Amino acid sequence: SGTAPVDERVPLGEELVVLGRTATTARAAIPTAYGLRVMAGVHLERGASDALAATVEEMARFGQEQRWLPALAFAEQWEATRALTEGRFDDVRDRWERMARYQDFYSPLLGMQMMQSILLAREERDLAPLAGPLGGAAPENHILAQALRALAHLDAGEQDAASEVLD
Repeated sequence: SGTAPVDERVPLGEELVVLGRTATTARAAIPTAYGLRVMAGVHLERGASDALAATVEEMARFGQEQRWLPALAFAEQWEATRALTEGRFDDVRDRWERMARYQDFYSPLLGMQMMQSILLAREERDLAPLAGPLGGAAPENHILAQALRALAHLDAGEQDAASEVLD
């Protein structure tokens, strides 16, 4: 869903939401949450901030109604993304704290936070915290953390340090 052209993802996201809402099983939350997640990505890519905000709000409401933690985790991740794109950097960190509540239930949150941390560091022009284990957000040996550390070194003009991390 992340690599298809945006016009192909719209019907995919909409279909997943409809399938989830019409399903009668306990697993109905899965397609709905993932459909909303796909639609959030579409709205972000199109620059439709109002539609993105509405989709994220719907995702959070759905997660609360269904008591489905991944939907709540997705909502926090998307709120952090919105805050990042709108330059509300303190809100990004606040959302990370909220995301931490769901870390044990939805492990991909760590990767999401690591990706957002490099974007935030670039925006704030402060890559130094990323030269370590991403400000304590990830274990030193996490593969994504290593890649982001190397990227942080490259952004800082430290090619030798980046090569050392990759080695």
